[in-house]
Amino acid sequence: MTDAKRPSYPFAGSGTERVPDSHAGVSPMPCAPLTTLRPARVDDLGRVLGWVPDAEACRRWAGPNVSFPATPNGAWLEMAASPDNAFALLADTVPVGFGQLLAGDHRVVHMARLIVAPGHRGRGLGRRLCEALIATACDDFAARRLTLNVYADNHVAHALYRSLGFSELLRDDAGEVILMSRPTLPPRG
Repeated sequence: MTDAKRPSYPFAGSGTERVPDSHAGVSPMPCAPLTTLRPARVDDLGRVLGWVPDAEACRRWAGPNVSFPATPNGAWLEMAASPDNAFALLADTVPVGFGQLLAGDHRVVHMARLIVAPGHRGRGLGRRLCEALIATACDDFAARRLTLNVYADNHVAHALYRSLGFSELLRDDAGEVILMSRPTLPPRG
């Protein structure tokens, strides 16, 4: 699908919640800003790669085929990224999240390389990124099933994916990586 035909997926947020008077003196919890998912560009990876502090973090995020340190062009090629499969989550015009949708057989789409900028974590942007990618997988890829991998020790991400309907399908031999899956269509009853 071309950029001109690809819909964007806005997700509303106010920046900060209004604190009721009964909570006077309590700091407001920051909320995620208005966000939009759009096809990623090579230059987005310049910012995204800055969120990956070392070789181990790069391997855990991008897999063994992406070099560290990486350049945006090199990572784009090593990830086999394209505007059709790589997406940036923007807050205003600034990338705050990134992910890929990798189409497989039988309309299974794998959500890969999901990441949120460190300074924006804990504000619901991971959920927004996943929800927007799920919508894109359904609309643009006609996905019937979604999969993703998560490290077993990444409890926050694991809980997020479970809350989005993903369930554990299997683990690697070491038990380190969990493959999770969910249907995109309601089960037939």
